[in-house]
Parts: sequence; structure tokens; C-alpha cells
Amino acid sequence: MNFRVQKFFPADHKLLFELNLKSDAVRIEFVKALPYSEKQSSIINTIKFNLSSSDENENLKIESLKALQLKKWDEALLNNYNIKNLLREIIEKSSNRIITEEAFNAYKYLFGRDNYLSNASLQLRLTPKNRLQLLFENIKDNLKFDEVVKIYSEAKDLKEKLSALEFILSESNIYSDDSEFINFIFSSLRSDNAAIISITADRIDSVFIRKNSDELKSIILSQCQRFKLDTDFIEAEISLVNPSKKISEDFYKEVLNSLTDTKIYSLRKILLQENLISESVTKEFPNLDTLLDKSFQYSKAIIETSKGNIEIKFRDDLAPVTVGNFIYLAEKNFYDGIIFHRVVPGFVIQAGDPTGTGWGGPGYEIISEFSPEEFYTGAVGIASAGKDTEGSQFFIMQGYYPHLNGRYTLFAEVISGIDVVMKISEYDKIISVQLMK
Repeated sequence: MNFRVQKFFPADHKLLFELNLKSDAVRIEFVKALPYSEKQSSIINTIKFNLSSSDENENLKIESLKALQLKKWDEALLNNYNIKNLLREIIEKSSNRIITEEAFNAYKYLFGRDNYLSNASLQLRLTPKNRLQLLFENIKDNLKFDEVVKIYSEAKDLKEKLSALEFILSESNIYSDDSEFINFIFSSLRSDNAAIISITADRIDSVFIRKNSDELKSIILSQCQRFKLDTDFIEAEISLVNPSKKISEDFYKEVLNSLTDTKIYSLRKILLQENLISESVTKEFPNLDTLLDKSFQYSKAIIETSKGNIEIKFRDDLAPVTVGNFIYLAEKNFYDGIIFHRVVPGFVIQAGDPTGTGWGGPGYEIISEFSPEEFYTGAVGIASAGKDTEGSQFFIMQGYYPHLNGRYTLFAEVISGIDVVMKISEYDKIISVQLMK
């Protein structure tokens, strides 16, 4: 029984505390279910133990910090267990960015915004998104957008920048008429980064579009032309097409007519639906034969990570093209140095994006190879944005989730190193992939 899903925590704490010691998978689910217990002192004691321990499973700390944000706690209890100082220590000393961010979120949730969070040296340890949250709360009524841009520009990597961008756009009603903000939107739409373009185009509202339609027309037409043959910009192109319809039906048709020579399948489907092309649309997979040739050359691979080795056995009987694709990319050292950009403790770890954001890929797509095989713990699947959109991103299951069965391609299984899989957290790296006969 999954207590977290049922929003239930049984009264027999002794049994569960014993189970808590058995495996990383059980411990993660145990912590996720803690907020549904009525025994606050036992919960806080467990959370404090997890946060204070030298346990190498950072996901346990991350989930413990999230658990603190899911319940209204007794103030005296928080004081008795010295939770405020513990969170401060984590914020100041943790080398894991996700732990630092969740400690900040927990501190803010439990104790509100106080002088401690305004400390200048502490600000440097926070992510741009966290710093923006504090800035907005502090001077919301007289916010100067150039201060926002300054923090945004200090992001350490693209992943941090995209997180900050999403936050800025979620608060756009505060400064929608600010000329600095308007120029920031225009600059983001003119970006040469697909993720920045797509996130910005998806978030601008009808009011902004109506007030700035002339400049938006110029940007949309220019960017659609610029990237119409680039498969790395499929989502960005679609995101740019969508607001064109809000400008006017005539402009929407003008944009689509400018794309009639594109070879990108997703765009040609839209053109066909709008009767702007007459020929049928078929998705092509030009490297299919190459990938099939690769499929049976190796039976296993060792993924060396910053936390240890994970050995996987290929399932070419289920997904020969996907296996061949993984081998093809590994031979090119494609995965070397790439981070695990997405980790949902107890669910999946995901890697394979050279941009480290979840938006990147190899520059092509492969076919889906669905099977009835189940996505149990240790199953290795290929990520997708829909049928036949798979690329280089893959995920490894940390638990059993049957809703994935038949909807994603399963192409390998972990045969050694499941303990490493359970300890991987965001920003951990793939060092290399060694293919084995």
C-alpha cells in the first residue's frame, strides 16, 4: 500500500520505523508519507534525524525538507527540536543546490521572511529563483525591473536561468507595462536558445500580445524563418506559432505560409490541418538502418556516475532501435559529462540532455517501441514528448509505476548498481558509458 498516495499514515509507528531502515526506496516513501501522521513529535524527530545525519542519500534530505512544507507544525515543537538553526546550517553549508533550495523553501514556509533571509552573504548561496522570490516580497510595490534582470543574469547555468525565467513570467502582472520588462520579453523571444523562446512564448498573455503586437509580429516571423529547418527548435517553433493566432487570424496564416517549405514533421502536420499543403505528412527516420545495425553489437553497458556505477542489460528483443540509438550515442561519447537533470525521489532519475535542462536532445527523433513490459524498479526507459519523439534522454525507475506501461519505450534493465540509482540526485553526472559485449 502506498501511504503517500492514500494520504494516510498508520498508527503503528514502531513497525514503520523498523521498515524505514530496510532500503532507500522504503525510506524515501516513508518520509513522503510522514506529513499524514498525527504524531508531530515523532515526525519532527525523524525529519531532524534525516537532516542531521551524514547519510549519502541526498534524496532523503530533499524529501525530508519537502515534508516540512506540507503541514502546519506546532511552534513549540519546532523550537524544541531547534529546526530553525538546523535549516540555517543547511542553507549555509550544503554543497547540493537542490538541498539548499528546499531548505530555503522550508525555512520560508515555517518561519516567514525574516532578517536572516535578507543577509547579503546568504543571498549568494541562494538560487536566482529564491533571490527573486525574496526581492518580490520585499519591494513588490516599487520593484525596478533592472534589479530582476541583474539577478536573472547571475544564474550559474541554463537550468537555473530557466527556473528564474518561469518565475519572472509568473509574476508578470506586476510590471507588464514596464518598458524594461517589455524589452526583456522581446530579447527572450529573439534568443538563440529553444527553451528560452518556448517558455517565453507560452507564457505571454493576451493583454501583452495586444499591446505589443507590431513588434511581436516582426519577432515571430523572423524567428520562425530562422529555425524552420532546425529539429532542435521544434517546440520553440510551435510555441511561436501559437501567439500569432492571438494577434490575428490573418497573421497566423501569414506565419504558417512562411513555413510551407519546412521539413519538420510537427509543423507540416499543422500546415496540413490548416489546408496550406496538400500532400500527406509522413515522419521520416533517416538513420533507422544505422541504429538497427548497432542494436545487436553489445548486450550491456556500465554507466559510470559521480555516485558510482550502474550496469544495465539491453532489451533488444523489446526495442532494437532504441537500444541501437543508445549504443550509437554512447560510441560518440554523447553522454559523457551530462548531468541527471531530473530526479523525482522514489520515481525516476533522468539524464541524456546535453543542455542539462530537459529541453535538449541529439538533434533527431526515433520511433517509439512500446511493449507490455512493466516499468518496475530498475527498468530503463526512453523519455519522449509523445509518440515517435524519443531522442537521447533516458530514465531509470526508482519504483514501480504501472501508468508508464505501454506508454514509454522500455529498452534496458539495471542488473547491478540499483543502490547507486537510489542515491542519484539532480546535478550528479554521468562520467562515461562503457559498452560491453
